[in-house]
Amino acid sequence: MQNETVSTPPSQGGVFCPPPLARAGVDCRNYRRQTGYKYISCSQTTGAGAHAREAIADRAAYFKAWRTAKWGGDFDPVAAVVDEAVAAFEGSPSDRRLWLKIANRAGADAFMDAVWQKAAEIREDEARGRSLRNKAAAFQKLLNRRFPKGGAQ
Repeated sequence: MQNETVSTPPSQGGVFCPPPLARAGVDCRNYRRQTGYKYISCSQTTGAGAHAREAIADRAAYFKAWRTAKWGGDFDPVAAVVDEAVAAFEGSPSDRRLWLKIANRAGADAFMDAVWQKAAEIREDEARGRSLRNKAAAFQKLLNRRFPKGGAQ
């Protein structure tokens, strides 16, 4: 993949400057040295071999920049949905870690749908005079049914 700022291909010693960075006027020759990580395009990470992937020196800064570019601010919708679930079902820090993995795999919208479903079921049970001792375990049971680990749905 070439763009207007590259005169020779990267395989022949040229510097690849992705179009978003080129439009922003970034000097791609010094980009990695200045930031500590390399811009890796989607085409390089989805199907390319291991040679296209590099370790990111400052992962927090890299993903903060990605979230800012994606959503216009340093906001992670999956983490927000999981935090809401932890508050609603009185989850522990270990529940949060597990639910983050599930929500990242299933997607924020599908996970939030499961939160709303279980919250409605709990409200119905409480209206009938029944209450759960462990809401987090009940929610985990629902997650296991809706999003099995193997991915079959």
